[in-house]
Amino acid sequence: MSAPYFKMNKKSVCFVFVFFFTCSLFTQPQLKTFDTKIKIKTEKEVYLTLEPIWISISIKNKDKTGPKIPRSSLDERLYILNSKGKQIQSLIVSSFSDVSPMSQGELIEESRNILPAFGSEGEILGRYLAPDVYRIKFLWRQSGYNPIFSNEINITVKVPTGEERNAMEVLEKGIEKRMEKNIEEADKDFYELVNVYPNSVYATRSLRYIMLNHAYREGIEHDEKRMLAAKMLLEKYPDNEYITECFHQIKYYYNKIDDSEGLRNYFNNLAEKTPDKELKEKIIEELKSL
Repeated sequence: MSAPYFKMNKKSVCFVFVFFFTCSLFTQPQLKTFDTKIKIKTEKEVYLTLEPIWISISIKNKDKTGPKIPRSSLDERLYILNSKGKQIQSLIVSSFSDVSPMSQGELIEESRNILPAFGSEGEILGRYLAPDVYRIKFLWRQSGYNPIFSNEINITVKVPTGEERNAMEVLEKGIEKRMEKNIEEADKDFYELVNVYPNSVYATRSLRYIMLNHAYREGIEHDEKRMLAAKMLLEKYPDNEYITECFHQIKYYYNKIDDSEGLRNYFNNLAEKTPDKELKEKIIEELKSL
């Protein structure tokens, strides 16, 4: 009697387990789906080693009837794979996290330079993406909702040739001297690059290295050198990616020498002369805060 009773109990246990497991599938909250479009793009398809790679990300709420989309996300990242299909980086993009939900039809955008996510500052060349072909896709995931992927884009990073190769070699020399703490000689290399190869993709990076060379160093001469490099960045390359840093260095120097009038005059003159509309608008906003 005991053996059949045991077998019957075993079958009963299995039945109960399957029953509750099946029920749990139906009682689990179903993931919702946003009617949302995510698009990523770059300015071009081919980049040189050490050249900044800017990716624009846009998210649009296309839902015209449903609730607002919350922005407090679980995951916002760019997935980057090399030509062998190996994921080399998943870059978190935190700027889209916001307490304010997205209204129907609302569009939010951001541009991100992905280059700082690669390599190591301890290497001679600093952070860079090695020559290869890369596939990039953006993921946006919210709690309780199905994940949303963007379109996939391809970019190619290649070794520079011709004048750009010469410019990169000058940049490498300057970086090596900078790492050896020989900042005066490093400055000469960085200025040489800007003067000899003013149209190089590495020119703005050279000027920023000059600002970095004199950061956290005592003495008004170091403040002045940072300021001069910042002014050259704004005047020669008004669409550079270091505008906020340039403003800071220029304001710091004029405040240090207690010359608020000179600061206002410089920004006013730059606003009048610059052909870049976006920089002009930023200068006008900066003047309002002075």
